[in-house]
Amino acid sequence: LEPAIRQVLGVKPLSLFGDERQLAQRVQNRLELRMVVMSAPELKMIGPGQYKSMGTGGLKPDEVRALTHKLEQQKDLLNTSADAQRLLAMLKRKIAALPTDGAPPPSPGGAAAASRANGGPP
Repeated sequence: LEPAIRQVLGVKPLSLFGDERQLAQRVQNRLELRMVVMSAPELKMIGPGQYKSMGTGGLKPDEVRALTHKLEQQKDLLNTSADAQRLLAMLKRKIAALPTDGAPPPSPGGAAAASRANGGPP
């Protein structure tokens, strides 16, 4: 994902086509995606308010994993920013809810709800 983001970073989406155009628009609109390719000093320049406005909604599974990996490498940032720690915790919760083998994510009701949905006993 990082090479793809670097390739479209700073490029006007209108000059691209297809998937590249879509990625360029997402990178332009989502600080979370630009963070994947930022240096440690650039990450430290992100203000607390910007961290607080970030979330995982709308991020694709590979984007969530890439940003988690990036933040986990930034020990200095995590030691000094409670907001970066909060974002990392949010990303980890999102990863835990992602399917690992192509199966759908676990349902909120667990196995009992799945059994009822498949015609099993209540």
